[in-house]
Amino acid sequence: MVVRYILAVSVLLQFTAAFLALKLIRVTGRRAAWILIAAAILLMAVRRSITLYRLASGHVLLQPDPTAELVALVISVLMVAGIAKISSLFLSIKQSEEALRESEEKFRGLAEKSPNMIFINMKGRIVYANEACQEILGYRREEFYSPDFNFLSLIAPECADLVKANFERHAKGREVPPVEYTLITKEGKRIVGLHTTKLIRYEGESAVLGIIADITERKRAEEELRRVNRGLKMLSAFNQTLVRTMDEPSLLRNTCRVIVEVGGYRFAWIGFAESDEEKTVRPVAQAGYEKGYLDTVHIVWSDTEQGRGPTGTAIRTGKSIVCKKMLTDPRYSPWRSEASERGYASSIALPLIARDQTLGALNVYAREPDAFDSEEVKLLVELADDLAYGIMALRTRAEHERSEKALKTAWQELKSLDELKSNIITNVGHELRTPLTIANSALELASDEEDPKEKNMLLKMAENALSRQNIVVENLIEAASMKPHKMKLPPAPVNMDQIITLVCDEFIRTLKKHDLTIELRVEKELPLVKADNTKLKLILRNLLENAIKFNKKGGKIVLNARKKDGVVEVCVRDTGIGIPKDG
Repeated sequence: MVVRYILAVSVLLQFTAAFLALKLIRVTGRRAAWILIAAAILLMAVRRSITLYRLASGHVLLQPDPTAELVALVISVLMVAGIAKISSLFLSIKQSEEALRESEEKFRGLAEKSPNMIFINMKGRIVYANEACQEILGYRREEFYSPDFNFLSLIAPECADLVKANFERHAKGREVPPVEYTLITKEGKRIVGLHTTKLIRYEGESAVLGIIADITERKRAEEELRRVNRGLKMLSAFNQTLVRTMDEPSLLRNTCRVIVEVGGYRFAWIGFAESDEEKTVRPVAQAGYEKGYLDTVHIVWSDTEQGRGPTGTAIRTGKSIVCKKMLTDPRYSPWRSEASERGYASSIALPLIARDQTLGALNVYAREPDAFDSEEVKLLVELADDLAYGIMALRTRAEHERSEKALKTAWQELKSLDELKSNIITNVGHELRTPLTIANSALELASDEEDPKEKNMLLKMAENALSRQNIVVENLIEAASMKPHKMKLPPAPVNMDQIITLVCDEFIRTLKKHDLTIELRVEKELPLVKADNTKLKLILRNLLENAIKFNKKGGKIVLNARKKDGVVEVCVRDTGIGIPKDG
């Protein structure tokens, strides 16, 4: 009876195990394996069912062993429990796979709609790239997924080592913080991306999930803001220089220095427009990395090939000229090689215009192409305008200082002339009063004199005095004709020795008549002087006449002529009483 119960339970359990095995076909999808297992279990169940039937009908010849049947029952129980457990595990796996599939579908849905570039890198190969990767980088998915595609080809050379180091850290199971890389698109365009990467499991293997945010515009805006701030600092520093600098050369040098040191530019120089036949641009100040650049280039502002560059055009047209790419701009071809060697990539030429006059140009060079945006150009134009104003202000100040100095000099000359006038008036008064006094006295005596002989002598004395006065008047008229602004001294060489001898010979009879002697002390080999021969004779005659007139009888006249401090000095001395200070 017990054996039949054991057999019945075993049969029930085996049919249950077979049912569970068949159910696993749907769960696992492995039809053949589970059909074979279910068939084997069903055969065991059928065998037990036949044994149970024979035992119940009494047709069994040999009674089953209770122990063996009990073991078979335990095996059936374990079989059902095992298959049930396997079924539960496979069901859980299937649910996980479905959840994972749904998650992947959601991920792909979100990734495809994301404006950021999202990719999965597995062992150096890209196994997933979203739509943004295609749009921004310019590659198709098939190109990304190709075994020959090198992920590092997307990375700018200067960032390649950093990217390799980060992937090596990921390979060691370590996380990497977000970092900025520069990417290169299929067309060669450079973009800046903020890269965030995480270690994930993808299709059962370790992989790297990457999210790249294109921050090119943000970086450009930041750089533009930095440039504007730098430009404002440069303009502020220049304004301080403009206020504090007192001379033009220092202003020009300091302006170039501020542009390079504060503005951060590679090189700056200022050239003035010359009015020569070639219309040359003359460099007057510079700062920065020049290395002989201005010595190797020849710049003019005429409408010729050499004058159609940025500098010449800016001076000729009065407009700012921006050269965004020196390597390709045809206007810069004559100077491209020298500029490239010195790291100049872009430039701007700004005319220096003041009072409707173009003085020259301010030239600024940058290391990078496209360096001069609209805001930067505005700041530099303002600086150039202020510089031109400052140049003219300093020139006006210098002109005022020169005028003031000339005025002071003129005042001193006028003062000296006034003193000379006073002296001349004093001397002339003496010259005029003396003959008049003599003539007046002689005439008064003659009017009272009864002796004809004495009277004639007094009249002769008055006549001689008046003759001397006539000579004085003639000399004054001659001297008046020798005004500084009317005197013309042609650059003709004059032999002073001959002039002195000639004039002295004219006075030989006069000297004998007045019982006077003259001594000439003329230095040998006097140099020739550039002067007016006639005026020199007149001056010497006047000096000798005065020496004769006011000398005493038996007196002496000494004429000295010598070299002194690069000139010839002539001095006439006599033994007369001279002119009193109060005369």
